[in-house]
Amino acid sequence: MRLLFFSLSAAAFGETFIGLSLAEQLRRSGYESHFVVPPGTASAVEHFGFGHDVIDYADCPKGADARALIDEIIARIQPDALILSDYGSYYRSVDFHLGLDPWFIEDYGLPILPIDLSEWENTDFAIDLCGRGPVTVSKKILEMPAHLRPVPTAHLDAGAGGSGFPYRIVAQEPPVTERARAEVFAEFGLGRSDRLVMIPVSSWQQPSGGRMSSDMSARLTERVPELLVHYLAQLPETTHFVLIGQQPPAFGKLAADRLHVLPPCSVERYTTLLGSADLTIVFSPTSATSARAVLMDQAAMVVQNRFRVHDEADIARLDEEIGLTGTVREWLGETAPIDRFRLWPKGAYEIQEPMFTDNPYLDALLTAEILDEKATVAALENSLYDKGFQDKLAASRAAYLAQVADLPDAGEVVRAAIQRAS
Repeated sequence: MRLLFFSLSAAAFGETFIGLSLAEQLRRSGYESHFVVPPGTASAVEHFGFGHDVIDYADCPKGADARALIDEIIARIQPDALILSDYGSYYRSVDFHLGLDPWFIEDYGLPILPIDLSEWENTDFAIDLCGRGPVTVSKKILEMPAHLRPVPTAHLDAGAGGSGFPYRIVAQEPPVTERARAEVFAEFGLGRSDRLVMIPVSSWQQPSGGRMSSDMSARLTERVPELLVHYLAQLPETTHFVLIGQQPPAFGKLAADRLHVLPPCSVERYTTLLGSADLTIVFSPTSATSARAVLMDQAAMVVQNRFRVHDEADIARLDEEIGLTGTVREWLGETAPIDRFRLWPKGAYEIQEPMFTDNPYLDALLTAEILDEKATVAALENSLYDKGFQDKLAASRAAYLAQVADLPDAGEVVRAAIQRAS
C-alpha cells in the first residue's frame, strides 16, 4: 500500500516529524510512503529515506497552477490513501500559501486520513492567540470518518464521535546507553554528580511578524525567557543547561560555564541528547519532544500560563491564589497585559483544553506555571535532586506507558482507518 503524506508546515518541524515517525512504523508493515513538504523539512525526509516533493512557498504556483502541481504528484505517485500531517497545518498551509480550497483533494476519490493533534471534534475550531483574535479552522474533519490520533498527546480512546484511531506516536526507542550519556556529559565537562537540563527552542518560538503574531506575542517572546532564566539560576551549581536552537537573549544571564548552546541538530544527535538529559523543558504540551521523552521514560516538564493578567485587579487575584514573588510581580508590572498560553508565545490555551482534560498523559509529565515562581523552582529542583520525587514521577510514567503499550501496532491502526475512510 502506498501513502502520500502532506506535511506542509513551514513554521515547525514537529508536524513533519510526527508524519515521518508514523511512516517509519508503517514501513515495517510493508507500507510505502511519499511526502510533500516545504524546503525546511526536506532534509529530515531524506534522512528517513522517503521519497518526497518539495513545494517552496516563496515561488510555488498558486490557485489553479498549484492544483495542477498536486495533480501531477498524485498521478506520478498513485497513492492508495492521503495522510494530512497534521490536519490544522494542512488546512492553513493550502489555504494561505497555495490559494486553494484545501478540500480539492476529495476529487481524487482516495481515503483521507487527517492526523488529529487537537482532538478537533471537542473544540470550537478557533485557535485562541495572545493579543489578537482567534484564527478559525475548517470543520471538514467532522465529515471524515477516520482520524489518526497520536499518543501521546491524544487520549487513548476513539473519542466521543468514535472516529479517532489512537496509535503510538513513535515506535519504541531504545534507551540511550550509559556510554553515550557519559560521552554527552564529557562533551560539556560534566561529572557524575552534575545534572543536565535540555531546553529546545523551535523556529516558531522566535520573533516574527507572521499572521498568527501580535504585539503581545512579540513581547512574550522576549520576556518569558527572563522568568525561566531567573528560576534556572536558583538551581544548584551542579545543574547545567543545553539549549538547542536560537538562544533567547535572556539566557545570556546564566553562568557561561553552565549553559551549552547548540544549533538545530540531526535526529540521531537530538535523540541522544534527549535520552541523556535528566530533565527536558518544553513550552508546548503537544510537542513531539515531550512525548518522546515520556516514551523514553525520561522526565519532562511543560511550562505554560493559565492566567489572564490584564490589570491590577488580575494581579491581586493571582497573588491571592498562588502568592506572587517580588520578581514575578515586578515582571508583570512591566509585561502585562498577557493572555493564557500553552504554546509560548502564540497562545492556544483554550483550543487545547479538551485535549488535556482527564488525559492520563498529564500524570506522566510535570506541568509548571511560569508565573508561580515558588512551585516551579521547587518542581525543577525536586525533579533533578529528590529521589523520592523522582521515583513518584517514574511510577506515574510507568502506569501511563503500560496503557500506551496496549495500543495496537500502527500498521493495524492505519489499515483499519483506511477501511473506515473508504
